[in-house]
Amino acid sequence: MENDGIRPIDLSYRDEVDAIFKQIYREQRFSVMPINNPPAFIELWGSREDRLNSLEQAIECEKNKRI
Repeated sequence: MENDGIRPIDLSYRDEVDAIFKQIYREQRFSVMPINNPPAFIELWGSREDRLNSLEQAIECEKNKRI
């Protein structure tokens, strides 16, 4: 964990938020999301560069779905 000024460094807060998102996409609890045009969920891990590459791929995939 790094104090990069972007994400909070409060570990207990981050763990709690992480657990909530994991419940949504791992346990298929999508009822909390809007039915029309729901957001895409992807799990990010790895270095900053790896996470950015994963995001770029996900964005391109979503763009292609709408064409």
